[in-house]
Amino acid sequence: FRSRARFWSSAMALGVFGRCLLVLAAVAADRVSPRGLARRREAAVLVPQGGGIPLQSQLTAVPRALFAVGRGLASVVRRRPKKEPAAAEEERQVAVSHEVLRGARTLAGGFIVHMVLGTLYCWGNFIAYAPKSLQYFDTESIVGKQPDALVIVPLIIIFQTIGLPLGAELIRLVGQRATATLGGLTVALGVFLSSYATDLLTFMALHGACFGLGVGIGYTAPMSAGGTWFPRR
Repeated sequence: FRSRARFWSSAMALGVFGRCLLVLAAVAADRVSPRGLARRREAAVLVPQGGGIPLQSQLTAVPRALFAVGRGLASVVRRRPKKEPAAAEEERQVAVSHEVLRGARTLAGGFIVHMVLGTLYCWGNFIAYAPKSLQYFDTESIVGKQPDALVIVPLIIIFQTIGLPLGAELIRLVGQRATATLGGLTVALGVFLSSYATDLLTFMALHGACFGLGVGIGYTAPMSAGGTWFPRR
């Protein structure tokens, strides 16, 4: 019985001592904080003869002190160690070099894409080696007559202008890479299918319309990608 009584009396004494420490810490924090100073000014005006901190300030000082301590501990936990200036600068330089490398690869790919799309002007050289069935609608009366296949290049450019707004919209929907790929596949499909054409009308529909539409779809994507990587250069 004596040991139990001694234990509980010691526990109660420690509890009272801890509570007194908390109250003293809260009062000290309240004295130095701006809000505490403002409250003491109000108390001095309202109770000039009171000689101490009002009861309301004493009652609310402990929760405020605990909240301040918890907020300080949370800020310490969330605080991340700062990187050394040299390490941060090296990391930034590596990121910039990777960005420049990817941008240079994008520009190189854009040059290649535009070189392929620019083959539409090669038809002026190819027409001399095309068979007569792909040069004229009527192969019986061709003496002194300009080839009808000369309209293929203007036809390609017409369908290119139709494909340009489609390419811009596709860039917004699926991105630059997918748009350039779709344009290249359309161009390749038009050239491949036109190799099986046996008359000029079919050849114009495949090599003119399909080829020109692919050129228009893929034309804007390389320029948009280059501008994305190098917006200030």
